[in-house]
Amino acid sequence: MALVDLNYRSQRRTAFYARHMAMSPKRLNRLCREEWGVGKNCFEVVMGRLLSEAEFLLLSSDMEVKAIGYELGFVTPQNFIMYFIRWRGMTPLAFREKGRGK
Repeated sequence: MALVDLNYRSQRRTAFYARHMAMSPKRLNRLCREEWGVGKNCFEVVMGRLLSEAEFLLLSSDMEVKAIGYELGFVTPQNFIMYFIRWRGMTPLAFREKGRGK
C-alpha cells in the first residue's frame, strides 16, 4: 500500500507495482485478492486510492473539476470525468453537490 500511496497519481498499471515488488503481475493480483485480505486485484486497489483522493479533493476544496483531474494525473478533464462516472456512477460535480448537501 505504501508503494501505491507514493505512485497512484502517475502509475496505474499492475506491471509497475509487480516489478517493484519483484513478482509477476499475476502473483501480485492473487496476493492482493486472497492472501493480503484486500479482496481486490492490484488495479482495483490503485483505482480505489485514486478515487479516494478525488473524493477528498472534491469535498474539501473549491478546485475546479478539471484541475482535480490534472492534479490526479489525467491527461484531459474528460478522462477524469469518465473515470469518476465509471467508478461512482455520477459526475464529479454531482458528487460534490451531493456531498455538500446541495
